[in-house]
Parts: sequence; structure tokens; C-alpha cells
Amino acid sequence: VNFTNLANANFVVMFLDADESKTVPSQVAPLAPWMGLEVVNGIESLPDEIYCIAYGRTSDAPPFGYIGSVVVVKAENPPRLRKSCIQEEMSQALGLANDGANIRPSIFNDDEEFAYLTAHDEFLLKMLYDPRLADGMTPATQAPILRQVAQDAMKKSLIF
Repeated sequence: VNFTNLANANFVVMFLDADESKTVPSQVAPLAPWMGLEVVNGIESLPDEIYCIAYGRTSDAPPFGYIGSVVVVKAENPPRLRKSCIQEEMSQALGLANDGANIRPSIFNDDEEFAYLTAHDEFLLKMLYDPRLADGMTPATQAPILRQVAQDAMKKSLIF
């Protein structure tokens, strides 16, 4: 497999079968050095019960923004699970990094009630990438901006 087109990549998606998951990550890592050894080791030792995973790497210095992300989806996943994995893990690699029991209605709810991104999830992604927000903002700085972003988004939305 030729990975030379990854030289400047900052977002890598891999569909790996069981054999490939043991060798491909270490082949990709030199071309995406932001991955780091812990990500390579994590992918190479991914337990059977984990169907997909996302790793996001942030810079070591302020403003601590994402410098790269890796999404791994097991190639053996059936079609519905594969689609769900792609949607959830890519969204998490874009910055919606945490699952939680209180996140509803959402693919990020730990009860796995939703298999695909909901309108709520799409709304959150749009808010996350609103140009009024920037890496490194403190919660106190973000709060009033996020309120305005949410209000503006709700005015434009048919779902809220």
C-alpha cells in the first residue's frame, strides 16, 4: 500500500481488517508524525469489542487546537454499524470528543439510542465551527459568544 499522499494529512480515516490493524498504523505514523506512538499502539491493540475509535491530537502549546485526527473503523463491521461509526467517530475527531449520558438526542449518548447523527448533533458541529469561536478561548470568553451563536443558529433552523 502506498501512503505517500498522506505526507501533509491532518485527518486520516482508516478502514482496517484484523490483520491490517496490526501493521498499517506503524506504516502511516511516519507520514503523520502528530499521531504519536500511543495512538499507533492503541490502534494496533484495539480490543475486539471496540468497533471504531477516534483519536484527536492537540498542540502542546497554546492555543491547544487540534493538529491532527485519526479515525479507525473495523472493516468487518456490518453496513449499518460502519455508517454509524463513520458519523460518530468523524464528528468526535472534528471536536465533539466526549460521549455522555446527558447528551440527548444525540449519537453521543452512551445508551446508543441513536445510530446516526441527529439534527442536534449537526447543530453542535455548526456551533463548534462558528468563526466567532477560536482555539484557546477561556470558558468565560466562550460563554456569551456561544449563547449568541446558539440564538443565531436557532433563528435560521427549522428544527428548533
